[in-house]
Amino acid sequence: DALAGMSPAECEKVEPGAADPLPTDRDHLALARKVARALPAVRAALALDDGSPVLLSSRQVVEDATQSGHAPTIAEALLVRGEVLRAAEKFDAAATSARDAVAAAERGHDDQLAAQAWLLRVGIAVDRRDLPGADDLAALADANVDRAGAPPRLVARLLRLRGTVAYYRGRLADARALLTKAREHYTALSGEKSVDVAGIETMLGATARASGDLDGAEAHHRTALAIDRELRGPDHVDLSRDLHNLAGV
Repeated sequence: DALAGMSPAECEKVEPGAADPLPTDRDHLALARKVARALPAVRAALALDDGSPVLLSSRQVVEDATQSGHAPTIAEALLVRGEVLRAAEKFDAAATSARDAVAAAERGHDDQLAAQAWLLRVGIAVDRRDLPGADDLAALADANVDRAGAPPRLVARLLRLRGTVAYYRGRLADARALLTKAREHYTALSGEKSVDVAGIETMLGATARASGDLDGAEAHHRTALAIDRELRGPDHVDLSRDLHNLAGV
């Protein structure tokens, strides 16, 4: 019955477990492709940790995606919009966008985007210090990451988020174990020197300091500083964070 309700063109493209194919309607297809062309510029702004310049353009991307009627395109646009709002510290709106991204990804049978949207929901809950909520969302994110085939980078992100939640909830041994495992995953993905590894070193330093291990905390923060200085240059704002952490130790 399901196949009988589909056009022959759709029947040729759909595979079990795959995300919905691009629309066959010419206008809808053009909108989906327009969204795909617009997303890299938005992501580039996010890479600079500043969503403010793309607040308006990311909203237009969501509008274009919605008009395309293509659920995976809508999900990806909402996901990126949620990241933009999160970077701009508009957490309520970011949470709504992430929730809607999950719904669109599920509707479009896109397991990868669904997993990413769940991870975004966890991250926003952490930012809002809704730690019980973050714990609950992390369990659902874990299931969705597994369903998506456990992509290594998503697994690493989830470990890092769960480690962060454990740190803020005072479960320092759990935090150390989760963050150490996340570091191993990121190292396997990107080597010893990456922005992700620097971020993990910062959290490991905070965890060591909270545990009373000041020598360990200093070592982690010095590693984060060295990586950030090499990758980002001597004048990047994150170096002030690293130096502040070292001064605190």
